[in-house]
Amino acid sequence: MVNGFEINKRGIEEMSKALEREFAKHPVRVPVQVTDEKVLEALPQTNVHNYHGPVIHGDANGAQLAWGNATVSQRQDNTTETIAPGYERLTEAIVALMQKLPDLGLDADIRADAEDSAKEILTETTADEPNTRSIRRALHVLKGILAPLSAGITAGVEAAVRPEVQEWAAKAIGELGQFVA
Repeated sequence: MVNGFEINKRGIEEMSKALEREFAKHPVRVPVQVTDEKVLEALPQTNVHNYHGPVIHGDANGAQLAWGNATVSQRQDNTTETIAPGYERLTEAIVALMQKLPDLGLDADIRADAEDSAKEILTETTADEPNTRSIRRALHVLKGILAPLSAGITAGVEAAVRPEVQEWAAKAIGELGQFVA
């Protein structure tokens, strides 16, 4: 606020949008007349196209489009992390488990705990010197989450445990058990 005067940014934004809508309905046309023949000859003979929306020419496969959003922020992380030697199989098992989590029907809180434990393991397996104690603790949490599923117990599950989920959970517990020393 300067000298008791405050700019209403939201009001200005709403007014701008209303003006844009009106101009889109009733475009302004300004005729241009050139009197100098040399200038007229130098001008290319072109057609002008006014588009009032997004226009994509060519293949738009994989394209991203933001329209009418002044707060777009995009970030792409292309970092590659190296898995510590000896932890490759564990990392593969954890990635497979993370991909399967949405299909298990876990309650949101339990699923979040499983995701946190899996991420903790992945963080440790990509460290220069993985903390085996942290990995072991997170593995026990994951096994504890999967144990009721493998037994067909529905506590913490949104619906009845399907037989294929029960089988998968038992197999996953066996795989994770190999890495707990």
